[in-house]
Amino acid sequence: MTILQVALLTLYALGMAIGQMLFKSAAEQIATIPAGTASGYLMWLLKLAFDPFFVLAIGLYMMISVLWVWILSFTPLSRAYPFGALAFIFTIVIGVLFFRETVTRTHLLGLGFILTGILIISRS
Repeated sequence: MTILQVALLTLYALGMAIGQMLFKSAAEQIATIPAGTASGYLMWLLKLAFDPFFVLAIGLYMMISVLWVWILSFTPLSRAYPFGALAFIFTIVIGVLFFRETVTRTHLLGLGFILTGILIISRS
């Protein structure tokens, strides 16, 4: 794989992780709205639909979907798709940095396996 392909695939995975951060931020904004009744559920949906974090996440996902299709126009799917797993690594880092989530040794071990697999695939 070329450096450009690796860079674009890494950018794609980072975009996926940032989208997850935006979705989590939207979820925190609407978490206080009870959705147990029909009117509560409607209120929850309306709040979500107009939440700036949610709207940004949807827009970002639209852009990175276009990026993904472009990448696939010159990169084999079997080589490109495993790079999506980088989003797992980026998302956990974002969770720790922005949401003060905790990471266990098991998480770190799993992330190490993911990274190792991506490195092996990108070299072949």
